[in-house]
Amino acid sequence: MAVSGSIEAWRDTQSLVTASIQISLDLIDLPAFIVGADDRVRNANRKGRALLGKSTLEPRILELPAGQGDECLPSSKIFGDQLSWGKPLKRFAIDADGAGMATAAYIGHRLATCYADEACSLYIFIGQIQDFELLEQALELANLGVWLWDIQTEQVVWSEQVYSIFGLDSQRDNLNFQDFLASVRSKDRERVEKAIEQGLSTGSYDIEFEIRRPDKTYRVIKTRASVQFSKTGAPLSMMGTCQDLTGDRRNSHLLRRLVAVLDQSPDIVAVLDVQGRPLFLNEAGRDAFGDIPISENPPVTDAVLKESRENGFYKNDIGQFIKQHHPDWAFEKIVHEALPAAVKSGIWTGETAIIDSSGVEVPIEQHIIGHRDPYSGEILQFSTIMRDLRPQKHAISMLERINSLMNAVADSVSDAFWVRRGKQVLYANVALGKIFRACPDEICAKPGLLLDFFAEEDRPFIRSLLQSDLVFEKLQQRECVIQIPDRQALSVKISAYPCAFPNDRPGCVVTLVDITPLKETESALLNANSQLSRIAMQDSLTGIANRRALQEALRAETRKADRYTSAFSLILLDLDHFKKVNDQFGHDVGDQVLKSVTETVSARIRQTDIFGRWGGEEFLILLPCTRSSDAKRIAEALRAQVQKNPVPEGQPITASFGVAELKHGESDETLLKRADRALYAAKDSGRNRVCLDSGS
Repeated sequence: MAVSGSIEAWRDTQSLVTASIQISLDLIDLPAFIVGADDRVRNANRKGRALLGKSTLEPRILELPAGQGDECLPSSKIFGDQLSWGKPLKRFAIDADGAGMATAAYIGHRLATCYADEACSLYIFIGQIQDFELLEQALELANLGVWLWDIQTEQVVWSEQVYSIFGLDSQRDNLNFQDFLASVRSKDRERVEKAIEQGLSTGSYDIEFEIRRPDKTYRVIKTRASVQFSKTGAPLSMMGTCQDLTGDRRNSHLLRRLVAVLDQSPDIVAVLDVQGRPLFLNEAGRDAFGDIPISENPPVTDAVLKESRENGFYKNDIGQFIKQHHPDWAFEKIVHEALPAAVKSGIWTGETAIIDSSGVEVPIEQHIIGHRDPYSGEILQFSTIMRDLRPQKHAISMLERINSLMNAVADSVSDAFWVRRGKQVLYANVALGKIFRACPDEICAKPGLLLDFFAEEDRPFIRSLLQSDLVFEKLQQRECVIQIPDRQALSVKISAYPCAFPNDRPGCVVTLVDITPLKETESALLNANSQLSRIAMQDSLTGIANRRALQEALRAETRKADRYTSAFSLILLDLDHFKKVNDQFGHDVGDQVLKSVTETVSARIRQTDIFGRWGGEEFLILLPCTRSSDAKRIAEALRAQVQKNPVPEGQPITASFGVAELKHGESDETLLKRADRALYAAKDSGRNRVCLDSGS
């Protein structure tokens, strides 16, 4: 009985232990199993039995070694190599029918325990590997890390993504709570500590702060967490997420700057969805259209999605949202031309119009850009830029008026000209066309045709005005001759003036001034001047040199003879009793006698000799390179010939001659006085004779 009682007591004790273990298993809020050394399940809690199903066979829990089940294992662990408390995560599979065929794979813990006097293992499943894999991918896409803080031990467990955010190596760096606080920038540390302290009281923790990574770079972090409390209300652990907002902050800053820039633009900038609803409108757009509600995340119906996939936009709603801001013709152009082109080619540019807030139709230059989803290729939205064309159209109108005025002025100028920029003739006025019998546009198109109308010697100069760059540097001028068939040749003065066009492009203005009348006047003037000069230096009766011409010639010949020490002689002759001829026969006969004597003497002197009428019936002959003896001989021959000339009424005409030779250093006045003295000596000696003044 004692033994039997002991056995019963032992059995009761074992039943109590088993019942206690069962109660303990059911308290675990995760699938839990007690597994023997043969891998067969000895016991399981409610969630564990649910995973095993209704199999009547003894299921098995198989631990998957590294390298097995790779098709269902995640590429990395949510919590790194360890979940918490230094317990490594294991990979398990359930063999429900005990035949060695795993049906699912899980991640969990394996702990040593004792069950019914048997050394067993306690398996706790955290979740399916596939679920962890999807969660890991989602966290990676969201740039989100997961962390767990054991408040009792102050140990912190981070996922791989958190290690990456903090710039740490999960295989090398083991962290605790103090390490975490040390990474927080000093300016944020006190605020973070207060937020944690408040979170331990309220159960939630949500804060943004900056950390300093080992590579001395800074990151903006947002972390959220919830606190697990004991039954007594003591905080046990805090589990949360960590997200790197640095890129978002940078993008947000750039976006704000972009919006600020767009708000400064005078052009209207808008972003519309496929239904034409505004998602963004800059300040210029708000000024133009007034207060338009902006849709940040507008709902899209299936009908809209279907039509937008087919056409790129939803025609039914486009009219509702944008028609009110465009005149009918512009709206039709946008719907039937612009939007289809933007959907097909990505961008459309053209002229349309808007109706501003005051109801005025404003012409605009509009660009519409279709933005597609990079993955699906579907049109997501349209952006448009609208520029008010009124200033431009006004400027163009003013420019056209100015050009018209300038053309009228240029065409009214009587002088011909062309304008050259680079190698191109930009403009030729009407006067130029008239000269060359060509249309100004034709001259601009083919300026080389002008060369054929210029004299051969002028063509190189004209070619340089049309082609050379030297004309851009300094003034070029030349008088040229234009030879037009069946027309009198034109004399023109051509001037090329350098000038500069916008952007410092070189150019020139070439003017052609018709100087043909000036040339004709100049020629006539030269002829008149020559005639006047001849009259001024010529005796009007005899046509030989007059006293003024003789005086100038005498001074010149005297200086030359003295400079070169050459001989120079004078003959001064006077007709005898000439007054009687005038008195008896009249001045007409006297003039005829003077002409006859002039012809006689002119015929018998050298070309180098100078013969002229000194005054009245006196004549003077200058004999360069002639000695007095030769001069006297010449005078004797002339005297004899004059005496032979026929005279009126048989009355003989004679002449008296005075000869003198220039002495070295003697002046022309002295020489002339000596010749005059010799002439009077001939007169005193009875006339009709030659006397020589020796100068002694």
